[in-house]
Amino acid sequence: MTTEETLLTTELSDLARKVLALDVAVERLEQCAGQIGIPSPRHADWYTLLKQKLLPQILERSFMVVAVCGGTNTGKSLLFNQLSGENASGADARAAGTKHPVCLIPPPSESDHAAPSTPDTLLNRYFERFTAVEWSSPEQPLTATEQHRLYWRIGRRVPAKLMLLDTPDIDSDIVVNWERAAIIRQSADVLIAVLTPQKYNDAAIRRFFREAAEAGKQTILLWNMIDLDAESNPDTRMIPRWTERFARETGVQPLAVYVVPHDREAAMNRTLPIHPYSSDERRGRLEETADLGRMLSGLHFETVKVRALLGAVEKITAPQTGIPAYLDSVRTASARFAEARRFLLSMDTMKIDWPDLPTSILVEEIRGWWNEGRPGWSRKVHGTYRMIGNGILWPIRKAGTYLATTPAVDPLEQFKADEYDTVTKIVEKTIDRIERLAESDNPVLRKELHELLGGENRQKLFEQAKRAHLALEPMDADFRRHLRKELDRWSKDNPTTLTVIRSLDHVTAVARPVITVSLLAGGFFGASHLLGQAGVQAMEVAITGGITAGGEAAVHKTGEGITQSAAKLFREIRLEFTQRRAKHFFDWFQRELWAPTTTRLENGVQIVDSEPFQAVVEAMNQLRFSAPSPHGKQTQ
Repeated sequence: MTTEETLLTTELSDLARKVLALDVAVERLEQCAGQIGIPSPRHADWYTLLKQKLLPQILERSFMVVAVCGGTNTGKSLLFNQLSGENASGADARAAGTKHPVCLIPPPSESDHAAPSTPDTLLNRYFERFTAVEWSSPEQPLTATEQHRLYWRIGRRVPAKLMLLDTPDIDSDIVVNWERAAIIRQSADVLIAVLTPQKYNDAAIRRFFREAAEAGKQTILLWNMIDLDAESNPDTRMIPRWTERFARETGVQPLAVYVVPHDREAAMNRTLPIHPYSSDERRGRLEETADLGRMLSGLHFETVKVRALLGAVEKITAPQTGIPAYLDSVRTASARFAEARRFLLSMDTMKIDWPDLPTSILVEEIRGWWNEGRPGWSRKVHGTYRMIGNGILWPIRKAGTYLATTPAVDPLEQFKADEYDTVTKIVEKTIDRIERLAESDNPVLRKELHELLGGENRQKLFEQAKRAHLALEPMDADFRRHLRKELDRWSKDNPTTLTVIRSLDHVTAVARPVITVSLLAGGFFGASHLLGQAGVQAMEVAITGGITAGGEAAVHKTGEGITQSAAKLFREIRLEFTQRRAKHFFDWFQRELWAPTTTRLENGVQIVDSEPFQAVVEAMNQLRFSAPSPHGKQTQ
């Protein structure tokens, strides 16, 4: 192996490593992006090039793929048969005769241990979008079918490491023929462009080979059906001009140019003379007949492969049509996810008047806290007399309820009813917002929100809200701890006020037995219960908003009344309760209603910072800016 061959082999190995890294990264990003609804790039040209051009030629036994391409009635299939040395592709005098490609592969080499087990395996790697069908007759490719078929057979005269293909016509009125020819073009390393004086400048012909040049395909020009009698026909004198115009219009820089005479009988017998054509600035000349097949087999395999693969690399990394365009589409989708997330987060700004905690519930909690701070003797006295007082006052309260014009309402039950009404309003307002947001121009948001309210989800939302409310205790342990902490803090910050209240509480505890005897003698035991609560009355009056002479008699040393000092605390406690209560429900709402949606949106936002996305960027840049070429230059 020469030094040049060694270098090219090393370059191919380095290129293969980078292509594999890119493919792995693309697969991972495609999977992650698909999970959040970003379309797969599978139908993009760059994806086809990666999967059907680059990967097969680095993972399988490597072949140089040569495709014979041309328009209708250019003699393309007959020339293919001559190159292959057998009648493999049927020729039809009618336009657009060839409907499916024909592929000849060389016989397996005994020394090639890397060869796939069957030709089907090989062809499926190179031509994934075709169904490989074993060839049985030249007429098979002429049969129209909706399925993309590739008819193959072993070509006994096909050189080793070479695949030779005949393609459908590229300018017929059958559009599927163009598609099939374009797919073959993507996988090919070398194109043999079969041109005629009548066909070389057609728009479809120019477009096909312009796209080939843009993809870095190496192209051999073969001028067919040329009248070689210069005296009667100026074809030979026009070839330099035709070649120059074709190159200018398509960007093709021919690897070689050949001229074939117009001889139908020789074409059918596969004996057409093929003349290499060389030209200078003024005129061209025909050389002696050459064996095009020998010329193809003599092409420097590694050089052709590197150039062909680098052409594919340039195509898949093109800013407007390659992987960068796909990455831009992911960035655009991510921005839409971010916008949709901002819309949903704005739901937290909903203004709702949450019902206040009933005074009676708060009073009971304060009683418990206050009682815990009493000395044991005082707690025992107050507890005993409160129990007696409650028993005596029960008939009075019952009678009041009986005589009332309207039934008494349990404050706790009323609070629960008011709170559930609030929950219902939240759900209704949320649904209204969702319906308005669902009309957004953001397709991501529209899809998510339509699914959110689709089917029975609307009714389920109300049912979930009801269950969540029923599970919400009026006074949970967390808020009870918070309440006691705030009362302890208030006590510490207001020592004088606390001393006054405790003094009243101790006095009433001492006076209870005497007062009880006196009131019993007077026939009104219940008054003892009322007097016995003097210690907590100062707090209760702040909650109810009432001011009594007894309460105002106890004055803070700063001049602030007990009720004024306590009222501020109670307002803060009630506000804290309302805020906590509302937050608890909104947190549940966020978790149950929005959590799956916001999780998907968050994943969409973060995908551009994800490891799979960054891996594609890194692998693409490695391939794009450091890929080798036979000329020692980097791919730009």
